[in-house]
Amino acid sequence: MEQKVENRNLSKALEIVSKLIVGEEISRDSKETASLYDEYMDNSEVYDITNTICKNMNLSLYEYENSIFASAGEITGYLDILMMSLRKR
Repeated sequence: MEQKVENRNLSKALEIVSKLIVGEEISRDSKETASLYDEYMDNSEVYDITNTICKNMNLSLYEYENSIFASAGEITGYLDILMMSLRKR
């Protein structure tokens, strides 16, 4: 049973990463991605797997206003995160 839980968490993490890579927003306010947002925020294993995958792909994850965004490399400041958020909307 434990193996299925790990596979489920890996599957959720990969689903999150695949959406972020193509520029989709993972947001609590989106009908399509609210469940993924909750998995990322509430399930520490999904959170850790997602961050590990992104780190190995040189992607940085940012959380802003109940949303998750990905960027190649690092964003240096609050204004950059805000601008990235606005471009997604």
